[in-house]
Amino acid sequence: MRVQHSWVDDDGGYSDRYGVFVYNVGAVAESYGLHVGGLWSYEAGHPDHLRQWQPPDLRRELAADRPVIVDVHYRALPAHRGSRANDDHYIVLHGVLHGFRGDDFVYSDPMGTHAAAGDVRIASADLLAAMDQTQTPRAGFAVLQGR
Repeated sequence: MRVQHSWVDDDGGYSDRYGVFVYNVGAVAESYGLHVGGLWSYEAGHPDHLRQWQPPDLRRELAADRPVIVDVHYRALPAHRGSRANDDHYIVLHGVLHGFRGDDFVYSDPMGTHAAAGDVRIASADLLAAMDQTQTPRAGFAVLQGR
């Protein structure tokens, strides 16, 4: 996160115009002693651009008991399709369910209603659609224990 230190210092990374960037959310996790994994794609050993997560990558982290925070378009989530909010939003993926439809993900939504907050099931295709509609498509990071 040292790469982004100057951006974190600018008003804490928040703006009324764009909200909070995913790397600022990662900086908060690291300030609590956690480690952020998979945020950046590297070129020649240096952070080059935000990584675009794929379903196998998400499943691998979740199988290792590491939650993944991802950027989604709020109203693209099936639980919020009726919303008029046209904003990006962060959810915490914390499980995978294997079923007849394939692998679904389980997430927590900090802005969800009581019926759509803690353990919400989402099909892989719906999750990817919500992640693809953001300003930073498929951005996110795994939360690992401290170093």
